[in-house]
Amino acid sequence: MLKASAKSILLRSIVAINKLIRSSQNKNIIIGLHRVTDVPPANSQDFSVMRNFCISTVFFRSLLVLLKSECNIVTVQEMLSNIKTGEKKPMVAITFDDGFVDCYKTVFPILKHMKVPAGVYLNPSFIDNPRLPREYLLESCLKNFSGKLQIDTHKKKLSFLITRNTDRYKTFISLMSLLNESDNDQINYIITQVCDQRGFSNDTDYAKPLFLTWDMAREMLSSGLIYFGNHGLNHLPLGSLSQQELKTEILDSHKRIKKELAIEPVGFSFPYGRKTHYNRIAIKILKDNGYTYALTTRNRAITKNQDPFTLPRIHIDESEGLSGYQARQSMLFRIADFGS
Repeated sequence: MLKASAKSILLRSIVAINKLIRSSQNKNIIIGLHRVTDVPPANSQDFSVMRNFCISTVFFRSLLVLLKSECNIVTVQEMLSNIKTGEKKPMVAITFDDGFVDCYKTVFPILKHMKVPAGVYLNPSFIDNPRLPREYLLESCLKNFSGKLQIDTHKKKLSFLITRNTDRYKTFISLMSLLNESDNDQINYIITQVCDQRGFSNDTDYAKPLFLTWDMAREMLSSGLIYFGNHGLNHLPLGSLSQQELKTEILDSHKRIKKELAIEPVGFSFPYGRKTHYNRIAIKILKDNGYTYALTTRNRAITKNQDPFTLPRIHIDESEGLSGYQARQSMLFRIADFGS
C-alpha cells in the first residue's frame, strides 16, 4: 500500500502528464530530465537551487507507467520519422542531460524492467576530468555565505551583499546570467574569484561520484534501450563562443564519445538551451558533421513542421508538477536567462 507521500507524488505525476498530453494539439512531446534521486525536499530555510533538477524514483516510475498507458515512448529519431508518416497515437521521447550517475544506478534498471528507451546527452570532460558543474559550484559557494562578494569582470567591478537566502538566489541568478554571456576564460576567471572568497575548491573527489563512467555508458548502450548524444565538451553556452570555440565544444566532444562508445552521435542537446545559448553557426557545424537534430529548453510540444535543430522539450519539476521553467517562482528562474 502506498504511503501518503508516495500517493501525493503519484497524484502530482498524474496531473502533470495529463496536462502535458492535453496541452498539445498533435500530442508529441520530448521530456527533458536531469537526475532521478531520492534527495530530501528542500524546506523554506534551505538555499537549494540544483535540488530542483531532481525527481524521485517513485515519481519517475509513476510517470513512465502513465506515459506507457497513454503514448508510444520512442527515441527522438523515431519521433521525427513517425511525425512525417502521420503517426496517430501520441509519442513521447525521454531525454536526460549531463550524464549524471543516477542514469546508471537508478534510471537504467527501471528502463530495462519497463522496456523503455531513453537518450542521455553527455559532457565528456565531466567524465574524463570530474569536477562540479558551475551551477553546483556556485550553489556550494553561496550556501552558507554571508557578507560581501566582490567580482571583477575586467570590464567592471560587481559587489553583492548577502545576508539571507533571497540575496543568495538573486546573486546566483546574476552570476549565472553573467557566465552565460562570457567566454571560457572569463568563466574560469569569475568562478575562481567566487571560490577564492568562499575558500572553496572544485574538489575532484567530491565531483567524481556525480557522473557516469565510460564503462557504465558502454553497458547502458549494449542494452539497446539507451542511446547517447552530445551535450558539448564542457557544458558551455554556445551562443557566446567564437567559431573555433564552437568547433572545440561540439567536435572534440563528438570525438570522445565516438572513441569511447564506438558510435557516431547524431543528436545534440544545447547546454542551457535558450535562444541566446545557440546560434546559426553552431547549427551549421552540427549539420556539416552528420547531426540530424538538436534539443533546446523551449518549453512546448513538437509541431508537425518543427525545425529538427531547435526541438523544444517539456521539463518536469516534481515540486511543481509541471515545467520548472514556467513555475520555479521561488528561485526567480523566470526572470533569468537560465535554462537546463
